[in-house]
Amino acid sequence: MSYYQIRVLIIVQLPSLSGYNEEKSFESKILKELTGICHKNGEVCRKRLIFQKQLINHFREQGQRISLIHPK
Repeated sequence: MSYYQIRVLIIVQLPSLSGYNEEKSFESKILKELTGICHKNGEVCRKRLIFQKQLINHFREQGQRISLIHPK
């Protein structure tokens, strides 16, 4: 069975330093949700990609700058 790993790091720029811890915990949550073994054409993969897309759209609507990092 073929599989591959998806890892997406979403960095959200927060307006103040007081949000630093919040940013870190948010980043950890995203990595926990999006990192893992993902079977090609499988339901898990599809759900993760949909989740990623929803997050990106959510923050773009709020006017946040988003950086996506895809390690090879």
